[in-house]
Amino acid sequence: MAKSVTRQDSKLSTYQRLIESTQAIPWELDLSTWRFTFVGPQIEGLLGYPRDAWYEEDFWVEHMHPTDRSWAPLFCKRAAERRHDHEFEYRMCAADGRVLWIRDYVNVVSDENGPHTLSGFMFDVTANKQIEEIMHALARSGSIKDTERFLRDCARNLATVYGAKYAFIGLLKESRADVRTLAVWAGDDYAENFEYKLEGTPCKDVLDLKKELIPASAGRLYSEDALLVEMGIESYFGAPLISSENEMLGILSVMDTKPMELTPFSEPILGMFATRISVELERKYATDSLTELNASLEERIRHRTEELTAANEELQTFSYSVSHDLRSPLRAIDGYSALLLDDYRDKIGDEGCEYLGRIRQAAQRMGSLIDDLLQLSQVSALKKTGSQVSLSELAEDIIEQLREQEPGRNVVFSNLHSEMVVCDRQLMIILLGNLLGNAWKYTRHKPNAAIEFGTQQQNGELVHYVRDNGVGFDMQYADKLFKTFQRLHTYDEFEGNGIGLATVQRIINFHNGRIWAEADSGKGATFFFTIGTIA
Repeated sequence: MAKSVTRQDSKLSTYQRLIESTQAIPWELDLSTWRFTFVGPQIEGLLGYPRDAWYEEDFWVEHMHPTDRSWAPLFCKRAAERRHDHEFEYRMCAADGRVLWIRDYVNVVSDENGPHTLSGFMFDVTANKQIEEIMHALARSGSIKDTERFLRDCARNLATVYGAKYAFIGLLKESRADVRTLAVWAGDDYAENFEYKLEGTPCKDVLDLKKELIPASAGRLYSEDALLVEMGIESYFGAPLISSENEMLGILSVMDTKPMELTPFSEPILGMFATRISVELERKYATDSLTELNASLEERIRHRTEELTAANEELQTFSYSVSHDLRSPLRAIDGYSALLLDDYRDKIGDEGCEYLGRIRQAAQRMGSLIDDLLQLSQVSALKKTGSQVSLSELAEDIIEQLREQEPGRNVVFSNLHSEMVVCDRQLMIILLGNLLGNAWKYTRHKPNAAIEFGTQQQNGELVHYVRDNGVGFDMQYADKLFKTFQRLHTYDEFEGNGIGLATVQRIINFHNGRIWAEADSGKGATFFFTIGTIA
């Protein structure tokens, strides 16, 4: 019997040693008195209170964090009354003033009379909670815009996490041999930024290795680092800041005058901070570059606008000069030529009259060219306003004007009424005046001349058109249609200066639309156009 007891005691001793070697702290509590009857010896190292103190009445509740004291004991008691095993997290105040997070796994022991004992295991989850808080903080900083504040917060949080006195975030200078800090935490407040040389420092090793560095004793290993010696640094944690393109940006460092506690999370936490800070620095660089580019672009736009304003002013001056200074001599040439023909026809003879007639035609043609050029220039200068306009009504008015100018012509005009469009009314009058005027002109030799204006749907887009059965043109020359001074017929065949369609193209551009033509020689032509928004 004695041998059996000895074996049992041995088993209990082995079990006790096994439990005490783990991070789990076993405990047992009597529900009738709500006092601990057993607590593992590891509790002294965790919270700093004597183990015997835990057996005192209300010790557990009294040393709980005030916030958790209001709910945790009640939660545990109600779960026990329902015979529910449970687990929960709460904070305990240690003897040295620290606040630790405890995770408790509770088993309810019952008999026929009901629950009578609680037993379980406590675990210190403070480090896990710190990591959770860090992750939440880093997640919240995902949309941060104040980079300076973000970096300062990171420096403070790094020091807090490691219980360290110093933390800083540094940026590599162009020389790659020096570092300039962006945020510094020293003691209990932020400190001024500074610069230092990398040679002989643990920071250089971090950057050379491109990985986190946690030396056993920074003070001994880096005794030639004047800054560490001056600050009395004993422990050092460092991590490189690396861009998404694997470019070294800088470094973050955590230091203390005493050894910092090493945990499984020491290195990963550094890596998380380094990654998030690197992302923020890249975002800041990209934002600054974009801001600089925008400023440069705005300056270029301003300069270009000034140039365009000056060019428009010069164009207005030129238009005024053309309108007044060139018209006067042209009118004189045309007028005096007409007088010579009327008063001296007999003396000049037939050949002289023919020459004077050609002079008049040239002067009149030059006057028409001046009118067209002025219209082209005015298209750019006009102040454009959008309004609801009926293109069918405009087309009807323009055809009536053409009929008045040539009452002897018999032209069938089909006006297929289109829906209202938003456009600049004055520019549309010029546009339709050119297109319908061309249709009127190029059907001149057709005994059954016909012109049609209407709209149609093409691929879900509203397309307007002007169609005629006139002389048409060869489509291989269609690319010349909308260029200034380009003509597909001679002046002897049909009058014109090759400016009208260039004006039409400019008006279409102002309306963000498109224009194109389909034709066949001798079979007429159709001009299609769309209207977008006014530019």
